[in-house]
Amino acid sequence: ITAVASNLQEAFGYESTDSHLVIEGYHFIMVSPDGDGSGFSADKQAWLAQELEAAAKDDPTGTKPIFVFQHQHITGTVLGSTNWGVTELTEILSKYPQVVDFSGHSHFPMNDPRSVWQGEFTALGTGTLSYYECDLVGVQTCSIFPKNAKGAYGSSRASRDAAQYYIVEVDENNAVRILPVDILTEQ
Repeated sequence: ITAVASNLQEAFGYESTDSHLVIEGYHFIMVSPDGDGSGFSADKQAWLAQELEAAAKDDPTGTKPIFVFQHQHITGTVLGSTNWGVTELTEILSKYPQVVDFSGHSHFPMNDPRSVWQGEFTALGTGTLSYYECDLVGVQTCSIFPKNAKGAYGSSRASRDAAQYYIVEVDENNAVRILPVDILTEQ
């Protein structure tokens, strides 16, 4: 277990980095990748499948969202998922159209429309609290940023002015409203 995971467990009183919480009838499922953080073992996949099945059974109408959180994007969903995605959870999440999946790792801005994907389930890229990655089709990132004092090209990582989060609302009809917020501009 990493120091970060250990600190998270201690701060929130979790026994594991994988958790399933129910808050006012809504399910929140957090699943952490294994070992080096690059994928999910068969045990983790089975655990997630079991927890999603239990959450779905708790709402026979199938209209309540089930919120899922993991580190890396599901490949083929949001911006950055092609470069920084995992495939092991796709089939499991695809069985539940009421899933709203939050993931990160890529640092792409969440105000880019490609940071939201609606397919078999809904996926959202969570933006960043550090620096932005950029995606300009057909353009090498290093070719658009100026050279630094050492003559090397800068990158999007040179700008540390980035901080975003979502406000998620669910109304009495289980309609989900997601508001992206830029912390620095307060917009």
